Amino acid sequence: MCSKTNRNLNMLYILLLIVNLSFISADIPVKCPRTKIVGKWVFVINTSTFTPSLNNKRTTCGHGFPDHISKKVGDTNYHFKSSTIIKATLLNDGTVYQKGYLVGRWTTVYNEGLMVTINHRNGSISNLFAFSKYFVGRKGGYVSRCGETLLGWYIPDTRHKHKDWSCFYGTKEDGHESNQESEEFIQSKSTTDLKTNKILSSKYEDQLELINEVNTSEGNTWTAGLHEDFKGMTLLDLNNNPTLGIKSRLDLDKDINQIINPLFLNTKTHTTKLKNIRSNKSSKAGSTDENLLETNKAKSKSARERDSKHVRDYKEVTKYLHTEIDQINGEDLPKNWDWRDVGGKNYVPRIRSQGGCGSCYIFATLASLESRLRIQTNLKDKTEFSRQFVSSCNMYTEGCHGGYPFLVGKFGNEFELAPDDCMKYKAQSGNCNDRCDLSKYKHKYVVSRYEYLGGFYSATSELMMMKEIRARGPLPGNMAVPSSFSYYKKGIYSDRKRNPKNVNGDKTSSLFSRNIPWQKVDHSIAIVGYGEERGVKYWICMNSWGEHFGENGYFRVLRGEDEQHIESMGDASRIRRERR
Repeated sequence: MCSKTNRNLNMLYILLLIVNLSFISADIPVKCPRTKIVGKWVFVINTSTFTPSLNNKRTTCGHGFPDHISKKVGDTNYHFKSSTIIKATLLNDGTVYQKGYLVGRWTTVYNEGLMVTINHRNGSISNLFAFSKYFVGRKGGYVSRCGETLLGWYIPDTRHKHKDWSCFYGTKEDGHESNQESEEFIQSKSTTDLKTNKILSSKYEDQLELINEVNTSEGNTWTAGLHEDFKGMTLLDLNNNPTLGIKSRLDLDKDINQIINPLFLNTKTHTTKLKNIRSNKSSKAGSTDENLLETNKAKSKSARERDSKHVRDYKEVTKYLHTEIDQINGEDLPKNWDWRDVGGKNYVPRIRSQGGCGSCYIFATLASLESRLRIQTNLKDKTEFSRQFVSSCNMYTEGCHGGYPFLVGKFGNEFELAPDDCMKYKAQSGNCNDRCDLSKYKHKYVVSRYEYLGGFYSATSELMMMKEIRARGPLPGNMAVPSSFSYYKKGIYSDRKRNPKNVNGDKTSSLFSRNIPWQKVDHSIAIVGYGEERGVKYWICMNSWGEHFGENGYFRVLRGEDEQHIESMGDASRIRRERR
């Protein structure tokens, strides 16, 4: 039986969680998970092409530098003076078929768009990316049309990605259910009762009972306290602060990060005939890892690697640098790997603060790429990349109003990344015309590859993420942010009401294998390593809230249980330095 005090504290926990979810979820203007995208599509390509450039407005396909798309643009029927058509069938397992032949891969972009990569017989590889259609409805809510897209970008040949781009739109041929309109409304403050309003209007620093409950709970693995930057704010202010989540497209909550990388496509797939396109029988995502684990268990000897702090030979540090993760023995991975301490060397850049700007997705992605550059060059190149350049110039994301790490990778692949002194960070979206002349720099930094681990959104797993981190370095992470997270001081964070020690997850499990098409995330961070403490597994994460947050700017979070959906995305990018 609970006391009145405990009952009130539990009520506060529930309200904090509900309020956080209701405001953020209601802000998302489009909800189109994979299950509503699967089917036969017709992509209409404008035959009027252009050369992509940050100086050419046509490059944005009506979106902007950064994206400032109109709230009503989705309620538009597009028409090109001259066009060509590409037809394709998108299956549930991320494969693309044309006339019964496997020709490519596809993925949802979170639950807000789709990316399609197609191998053509002449050797060219086409790429199509667009957001699903949405607009403001007659009743004031947002309408999603998952069977249609907004104007998107068509690259006819990714081998020559800087020429002959055009805009396109897509329409789903079958599955009329996907085109049914439904309006979702942003919750009004007036709909909350007086008790809830009273709690929401209370000050962040006044929740001492909540902090005490966290710190005295039996089996709890983290310590709560007050974060200086949040003092003076109400709980409602805290919830609506862009620092605490990925606020995005239009003043809304819109994350964006991904693409299927053409490097995954097998040039021999044209010889593979689809036996039964309607059966949609697909191999279980993560099955490669599962089979590999079974093989490993059969081995009489297992050579588990040493923890990072004991590894000093650079050849051993980088031995997986060019190895695909399905070729890495999961049983041999070290128990603890921290890129901040590999044989006494730190390959991770400094902690920074995003300020009052929803640019966490940029900070997470660029911190990952900066780390990977340091690993590749054995700390000889410690270039920091401009957060402001990506915020101001990436037409796939919305600057301070949000975006996804994967689309930062897409932008860096098709254009390039700028050194930090090219555009100093201002914590605002900014103007792309304020950038420097990149030709003055000796080196050019481009994203050589960007992907969802497992091949498409929702196919990743804990084991894949561990392998990728060990092989190439830190990767962007994405998670939901309960209000309790703002009180994190140290330890292994978990918002669960049970002892994490008693949890044993399946490290090869993915959302796809569990038949979950989508999970909500609010905030991006960089995952710089992983480890175990007293039987509790954790990820080591770099936050972008300054050095005073958590463990000197870092935090640890429960690993292997998809805590706050941190194992739902698994997007990763690779960096390449070129002589200009």
